[in-house]
Amino acid sequence: MKITEKDLTRFAAALRAEERSPATIEKYCREAARFAGWLKGRAADRELALAYKAELCGQRAPAGVNGAIAALNRFFDLLGLGECRLKAVKVQRRIFREEEKELTEKEYRRLLAAERPAAAGDGEHLCHRHPGQRAAFFYCGGRKAGPGGGVQ
Repeated sequence: MKITEKDLTRFAAALRAEERSPATIEKYCREAARFAGWLKGRAADRELALAYKAELCGQRAPAGVNGAIAALNRFFDLLGLGECRLKAVKVQRRIFREEEKELTEKEYRRLLAAERPAAAGDGEHLCHRHPGQRAAFFYCGGRKAGPGGGVQ
């Protein structure tokens, strides 16, 4: 089945009828139009949908690919092209931070030195003064965790 401008208009109307948010409607319609443009007049089928997914995987992060797939699957449902539905790509969650995001011992010591005078008496806590240090402080869970994870 070739995707027409009428199909895209019908898709937007169906999303509005489902009371989707304006941002969702805009995103889903953009993804459907992008797919239709990628087809270049060819009829949509399973093989082309898979080829488009492979192309998306080379261009976007997994979460972005999955957002496009969600939109396209809804579009395929509207068009009666259930055979074109795609599976989301697996997103692996990171348990640990990358090393470049970890505090070095030198950074940790500097953070502690900045915290001590604030805690000693002026009543202004580190978390209220320095946004960059505040982020590092909360990265440690709001406690003074030293290098290697030990609590100080």
